[in-house]
Amino acid sequence: MTETFQAKKRRYTAGEITRVALRLFGERGFDEVTVDEIAAEVGISSRTFFRYFATKDEVLLQYQRRLNERMINAVAGRPPEEGPVTALRNAYLVTSTVPAEDREAVALQSRFLFSTRDLIARAHGERAADNGPIIELLAQRMDVDPAVDPRPETIAVSMGAAAGAAFHRWVAGGGRGDPADLIAAALDLLETGLASLEITPPRRRTRSA
Repeated sequence: MTETFQAKKRRYTAGEITRVALRLFGERGFDEVTVDEIAAEVGISSRTFFRYFATKDEVLLQYQRRLNERMINAVAGRPPEEGPVTALRNAYLVTSTVPAEDREAVALQSRFLFSTRDLIARAHGERAADNGPIIELLAQRMDVDPAVDPRPETIAVSMGAAAGAAFHRWVAGGGRGDPADLIAAALDLLETGLASLEITPPRRRTRSA
């Protein structure tokens, strides 16, 4: 179905509101930015803002939902011949790649989101990162029942934790380089196995009699 001009315009405006709001939130703090200021920066009226978002909180929530949907769609769109680990890995790499010109802004937005996401999510009875749909997609790919077979959940949770930690490290480092590279390295370690990371402590020397 071809997208209408009005739909494109609405999607563009919503994207601009989100982009500007996240930048202002990151620069000045969520509580210090008003709807009027966001609207003025975008070049629209406050009334127009409320046609797209009911509150400032909703800007964050819709942004987080879109990120989650993008990841779910990436997993669902992987070729059927890919196993669950490969499919999830490739989905993370596709969705975490950030062009060089966007890295500073993405790091700033992400730093702000990390500090507020849990609070906003709890206030609205939502969990920002839900593994449920990912687990279901992996289970379908493996042709197993995730309520019985623990492997889909184990894959989703462990790889999600590794990817999330790597992205946090990228943000904390100021957004240098492509976060997809750090995530790939983290997933490499996980896929190699925790046993390869084990360091045997030196034996304690016993005092000779």
